[in-house]
Amino acid sequence: AIDPQLLEDSNDQKFYSALLRGRAGFDPAAVHEMLGRTRLDLGRARETAGDRAGAAQDYGLALRDLRASLEADPGRLDAMMTRGVVLLRLGETEKARRQFEEALQAAETQGLAEQAARIRQMIAEVRG
Repeated sequence: AIDPQLLEDSNDQKFYSALLRGRAGFDPAAVHEMLGRTRLDLGRARETAGDRAGAAQDYGLALRDLRASLEADPGRLDAMMTRGVVLLRLGETEKARRQFEEALQAAETQGLAEQAARIRQMIAEVRG
């Protein structure tokens, strides 16, 4: 697990990228995805505690990390899905729907029928 204080103390994506370059065997897409999910969790915790400004900041940082993950691996389904959830938390329903549709296309292309079915359910829920 990543120490949340490390995430609080450093907002510099270059710091993480430099760490990754120095570590053989690390997958930058996976690490940035993990950071994005951690930021999402921190944002949820702050939102629950009533700190909406802090939550919005964490969600913004999550989007940045997830973008880096998808730049490193454009077909990374988990990063696409997490990005959609973050967009929903930010109230960006239309952007989230588009992100889930992109994830659905990736799941179908990758032959992931079970994941595609779950993504279809999420899209239906977003559409209301």
